[in-house]
Amino acid sequence: MRGHDILLVLSAAFAAAATSGEVFAEASPATSAIIVKTMTLDEVVAPDGSYTTTLHVERAATNQSAAQKIAQQRVEYSESLETAEIAEAFTRKTDGRVLEVDRSRIFAQAPPGSPVVPMFTDRKQKVVVFPNVAPGDTVVFTIRRTHKPFFPGQFFGGDVFQPEWAFEDVQERITLPKSMTAHIEVRDVEHHAEEDADNATHVFVYRNPLPPAAAAAALSPWDTDPQYYDFDLC
Repeated sequence: MRGHDILLVLSAAFAAAATSGEVFAEASPATSAIIVKTMTLDEVVAPDGSYTTTLHVERAATNQSAAQKIAQQRVEYSESLETAEIAEAFTRKTDGRVLEVDRSRIFAQAPPGSPVVPMFTDRKQKVVVFPNVAPGDTVVFTIRRTHKPFFPGQFFGGDVFQPEWAFEDVQERITLPKSMTAHIEVRDVEHHAEEDADNATHVFVYRNPLPPAAAAAALSPWDTDPQYYDFDLC
């Protein structure tokens, strides 16, 4: 996941942040350095455009360098518009042991670059440090967030999946009140809608367990890669 540009800032793109480009730098045709075994995202949107997000990710490393990279997770948020809670975080060892993240190893800090202009941003990030991550291990985390609307009565969301990364199972759900008109576009991502009396839920499914080798990128991932985005108005 996870080059999300403006949609990353606005919404589900935290999913992409959860699996950022740096941690997937070692992909190869035979074995991806990092494998996203499970990723689920549930977003529930209110009529005023505010929404809550629950993101669950399980990802495994196949070599030492990748293990070092997934041993930290950064969650960026705006102090004035969002909250971010680490609901669970642990390392699952290859022998089945579960090593919980010490809560003292979850801390907030300014994101890179912002200390030089603190008066112009309220962006912060929480850093989660996973214990004893080795090749073959899986790091697991669940993050709950709340978001005020950037524009009242409107919601923006989306995600992009770089095709050279290994995704075994991704399911992302956006639930909207029927009073909102949804404008949705997908590319190489399964999409279907479910409805009840009051809401419509858009479900996006993506799998790519055996990715090809990474090719040199001449364009933004938003121009070429599997993706979806959702723009909704009251």
